[in-house]
Amino acid sequence: MSFAVSLSLLGLVAIAAPMVASVLVALFPRPYAKWFSVLGAAVSTVCTIALAANFAGAGMPDTQVPLISFGQTLVMGFTFDRMSTLLAPAFVGIGLLVVIYSIPYMSENNREHPDAPRRLRVPRDLHRRHGRSCVQLDPFGPARVL
Repeated sequence: MSFAVSLSLLGLVAIAAPMVASVLVALFPRPYAKWFSVLGAAVSTVCTIALAANFAGAGMPDTQVPLISFGQTLVMGFTFDRMSTLLAPAFVGIGLLVVIYSIPYMSENNREHPDAPRRLRVPRDLHRRHGRSCVQLDPFGPARVL
């Protein structure tokens, strides 16, 4: 496998892994969502680290890989240079840490944001603020005066 092909495959997998994980989150029950999220972010992080190691091992040559082109017109491709291969693992790794940090918020025991329909109480006359009159806004029904 050539150097450009290996870089482009690692780049494509790093991009596709979170997308596949998000589809799996939508298809499977809620308890599996956090693990698919972590798996997608971890695969993406490993691929960007492998991409950076492969790029550094080859002597860091600037490489352009065309993926889709029509005649002489490039539609989509990759450009691998020192800055992008240095920053990609850092940003994707920070994304993995954010996903790991958010695991407790994805559990069934989290009561900070329950799954019940949310209601918002707004004062009826904000400029007067008299009495206890409030309007209850329900996203699934009409507003009611309390």
